[in-house]
Amino acid sequence: MGDVLSSLILGAVLCALGMLMWRALRAGLVPSLRAGRTTVTPPPVVQPSSAPTRLPVMARRYLLNRSEQHCYRVLRAALEGTAYQVFPRVRLNDVFTITAAGTEQYSTLGRLRDKRVDFLIVEGDDLRPVLGIELEDSELRHGMLRDAVRELAFACGRLPLLTLDVQELDDADSVREPLSQHLWELSGP
Repeated sequence: MGDVLSSLILGAVLCALGMLMWRALRAGLVPSLRAGRTTVTPPPVVQPSSAPTRLPVMARRYLLNRSEQHCYRVLRAALEGTAYQVFPRVRLNDVFTITAAGTEQYSTLGRLRDKRVDFLIVEGDDLRPVLGIELEDSELRHGMLRDAVRELAFACGRLPLLTLDVQELDDADSVREPLSQHLWELSGP
């Protein structure tokens, strides 16, 4: 029943997108795909009255909580002098490329939406992802289902995911051993 309902909703969304695209083509907002027609009509200017003048937001005082800040400092110190960098709170949609098409693509996109990894270790100037790090602490748990989806994404994406206990991360030396199992520069000769 759920799969049928999901398929119907997806079909309705795709139909609506097709209609919007057709209207945009007719209005000249999207370049024509016909040979020889390369002119593009610029989109209409948005009137200031239609744009919001305020949003109910304010900047967070801190991006990371205390445990995450401590772990971030420990990881940075452990990676100092190497080609590795650490990034906190990275969305899974920014780490992985979805290889499926159609309904499976949208389904996977929905499963990964709003999920993140606590830290991502990247290598080199091209920032190639090499290791995900999840913190284990009662304060930082995100729920069993989210953990299972995250672990599945890393396994299927062939990217290692390391779980570290916040209580055991005292300094850079305490994290080098677990990191060295996944990062060649830290593994030594």
